[in-house]
Amino acid sequence: MINIISVFMFISVVVGAFLFIYIINNGKTHYMKFLAAVVACVMVYIFGYALEIHSNSLDNALFWNGVQYLVIPVIAVLWLITVLLYVDVIKEVNSWIIKALFIIPVMTYIFRFTNSQYFLYYSHYTFKIVGELGILTLGKAPWYYVQQIYTCLEILAVVVIFWAYSFKESVGGRYRYRLLAAISGASSITLMLLLVNPLGGVLDYTAVSFPIILFTLAYFIAKEDIFEISAMARNQFFDQSNEAMVIVSEKNRIVDYNLKAVDFFERNGIKLANTDIGIFQEDNAALIEEVLSNQTEIYQEHTNRDVKYWEITSNPIFAKSGLRCGAIKNIKDITKEYLEKEHLEKMAKVDELTQLYNRREFNAYAAKLLEESDKTDESLVMLMLDIDYFKQINDTFGHQTGDLVIQRIAKEVRATFRQDDFIARTGGEEFVVILRGISESDAVNLANQYREKIEHLRIIPSDSNYQFTISIGLASYSKGMSLETLISYADKALYEAKNSGRNCVIAY
Repeated sequence: MINIISVFMFISVVVGAFLFIYIINNGKTHYMKFLAAVVACVMVYIFGYALEIHSNSLDNALFWNGVQYLVIPVIAVLWLITVLLYVDVIKEVNSWIIKALFIIPVMTYIFRFTNSQYFLYYSHYTFKIVGELGILTLGKAPWYYVQQIYTCLEILAVVVIFWAYSFKESVGGRYRYRLLAAISGASSITLMLLLVNPLGGVLDYTAVSFPIILFTLAYFIAKEDIFEISAMARNQFFDQSNEAMVIVSEKNRIVDYNLKAVDFFERNGIKLANTDIGIFQEDNAALIEEVLSNQTEIYQEHTNRDVKYWEITSNPIFAKSGLRCGAIKNIKDITKEYLEKEHLEKMAKVDELTQLYNRREFNAYAAKLLEESDKTDESLVMLMLDIDYFKQINDTFGHQTGDLVIQRIAKEVRATFRQDDFIARTGGEEFVVILRGISESDAVNLANQYREKIEHLRIIPSDSNYQFTISIGLASYSKGMSLETLISYADKALYEAKNSGRNCVIAY
């Protein structure tokens, strides 16, 4: 008989070891470390009991019983904590609920390991050899009943939780919860048998039944993946993804994340943990606000050298019941695509030669300025600039020199006028400037400063003495005036400047 029990116990410890390693390697959600602790404790319990029944003396048997009691008081506590975290009843492992659960186990440690002085846990010890088994008989003292009843109540709470939550799930989810309730209930029955000992047996019912429960749990974790969504899919899709991925519950608690997410958040001042994602607002409020959003967001990560752009998308997760239970946050590096898009958008608005706004952007932006001016009564003055005798420059020195002149005109116009003034190239040698919040007389003075600066430029490589000039037409905006009217007034003023000998500023 002892050989059968020895083999049974040995196999149980080996299965427990494999299950422990499997959970440690594949279970990355916040409650899985507690499940691993439960399995480890059960392994120690089984191992200790196996050596207890191989003992040949009372002292030896009591020693191995003491080894078992290193873990016995906390097995049910750790299982209950695993379940409370699994169903999201508690959020933090440092919750006062968790601390309170350990009060009686701590008292059990005290009474068990000081039992030889007070006999509050065991009233007496006897040891005898029955066949090939060493049987340690322990008289039950008051605290033994307290510990066993407390353990039964904890496991009963687990059964109730699983059963209650099963009604919130679809058929598949209901099966999973009720299976876990049945596994927990089986261990509770063996504990009750220890209390009443109806068969007067010589073996520890719990130590003998726990391996069977452990085998069942190992099978369903490996085959049914009852604690996590497919470990294989996780390895292929989640951990190995090129995107940073974070799984959050419906209450915005971080449930899981991959290594890319760890790297991304650490670079942005956040060390991820299985907790409410909102607590990281103090570390990086801008990033967390965009992660919490259910819309697609663009986050700018400022590095020492440049700026990276990340697209944050939120993909809802639905339970089989149809209820939303969380979301996967995908964080993808889109710097290349974003800059290309930005460049294309800029090219659609900007003149390639001068990097000033083009005619299309001028028409759109000028219309907005006129609308704002009608609402705020802010003054607007439009300047229309044209290079004098530009055809002659092209014909004499070539188009390349003509482009050089246009570029220098653009550079000087940016340097002369104010930063918030709108500047555009609207034709070959024609430019438009819209001045905001300025009187017409001040606009004329500013335009003349610019005209004089151009007059003194000497930039043509093949003729260092060649002088070119510009003519400027100016018109002030009146409330209710259309953009077409304002342009026509500035154009008429420019035409008059041309007819007045060029190189001058004329107001309409």
